Amino acid sequence: MGLLDKFKTGLTKSSAGLSEGFKNIFSKKKIDEKVLSEFEDLLITSDTGIEVAKELRKDFETFKIDKNLDDHKEILKLLADKIAIDLLKYEKDLGKAGNSKTNVIVISGVNGVGKTTTIGKMGKYFKENNRSVVFGAADTFRAAAKEQLKIWADRTNSIFFSGKEFADPAALCFESVKKAQEIGLDLL
Repeated sequence: MGLLDKFKTGLTKSSAGLSEGFKNIFSKKKIDEKVLSEFEDLLITSDTGIEVAKELRKDFETFKIDKNLDDHKEILKLLADKIAIDLLKYEKDLGKAGNSKTNVIVISGVNGVGKTTTIGKMGKYFKENNRSVVFGAADTFRAAAKEQLKIWADRTNSIFFSGKEFADPAALCFESVKKAQEIGLDLL
């Protein structure tokens, strides 16, 4: 199995697992304490973050699903729409990033969801808008993560920071911020 196949398999598993989790949790159509706990646990284990998971759980305490709705796909669409609306308040205007001092954007999530590609696209956007950009490879535990990020740094003509294999990601982040500030870069 090639590297690309492994990525596709990982993405499919993550997506299917989350979708199946929602389907299993909300198949009863009655949202009670047990369903809300399962929902919050699924969100936390899917790397949404504890605060976001708690907030979404609170929002779903009053969410009602039509008793006549029997199609799981429709239920999942309702849930996706509700979650998307709830998450809009966390949206930031990244066009303003890098205007005054070094800005740090942290990208995290489960394997195979497109973090590295998103970082590359963001780097391209910022470079096209006259910002100096550095990519810091803190995820040194996943195979090929550092190499993929280096490719995106090269493609976008950005600076690239990384540590030794199995280095402490927090230490690398700290050192990357320090270097970016010393050099006077806009975005890390």
